[in-house]
Amino acid sequence: MSNVFVVGNGESRKDYDLNKLKGKGRIYGCNGLYRDFTPDVLVAVDQGICHEIYNSGYCQDNETYLRGWTRLPSMLYESVINAGASITAEEMAIVKEKKMINENERGDCQEFVMHGSNISGAVKILKDNKDIESKNVNHTAVDVSWCSMNSKEQSIDDIMTPRDWGFAAGPTAGAISILKEKQPKATDLYNDADNNEHTISLEMFMIGHDLASNDDKINNMYKDTKYYGLKEQQQVPTANWIQQWKSLIINNPGVTFYKVNPEADMGHDAINRPIKEWEGLKNVFYIDYATMETLAG
Repeated sequence: MSNVFVVGNGESRKDYDLNKLKGKGRIYGCNGLYRDFTPDVLVAVDQGICHEIYNSGYCQDNETYLRGWTRLPSMLYESVINAGASITAEEMAIVKEKKMINENERGDCQEFVMHGSNISGAVKILKDNKDIESKNVNHTAVDVSWCSMNSKEQSIDDIMTPRDWGFAAGPTAGAISILKEKQPKATDLYNDADNNEHTISLEMFMIGHDLASNDDKINNMYKDTKYYGLKEQQQVPTANWIQQWKSLIINNPGVTFYKVNPEADMGHDAINRPIKEWEGLKNVFYIDYATMETLAG
């Protein structure tokens, strides 16, 4: 049986040294984690952070999965980014002033990836929202990354079949870890209550997947940084994340899921508690960091 650590960015992990996990199993991380720590595999799903990761040079040396990362040949650049529209010099000046295009240096790259509205769409957004605040620009920008031939990133579509399932970053990282790490062994078998035989092949430790907030404010290690929410904003609704994890737990009975909480005392706050929607599932457990280290060896 092998271990895998799936690291989210909930603040419950802020005092834990992730370096202690090295050598105990493969480490999968989400989105902005790369800023502070290099996991074995990085998974990112949000437009802006995907391009930030690529343009940082991280993908040159590190295994990375990015959502919708479809390379296009350079000859399509003008038609794709303009979407056939005629952009005036004045409109282009507006776009540049508001920093609505995030683009790296092309160099000799012959392929690019683009996400977001085309330039004409960005111009319309700006004209309709003349007082648009800079903190909101992240959600309307055009992101373009010129891609080298030897970088190691892949699109999530390349591993999830028949296509990217559209999960949030945490459940997506969990799903990819199962697809990559699950290696059934004939000796690791068990029978469920209906006498169906399953293979136990993986123990997954879910770190920093808080799925709640203790103060109803955003709970993220990278709040107040680019591509993340502001600390005074309300907590992002977590119902979809909970259901996506539930789907993974139900559909992978041979994987043991451990939700790692900061404290062993369960139920006294929103984070250190069992997830109501997971009640009755036989292959999910709640542990603290000390127990995780014991189980992971």
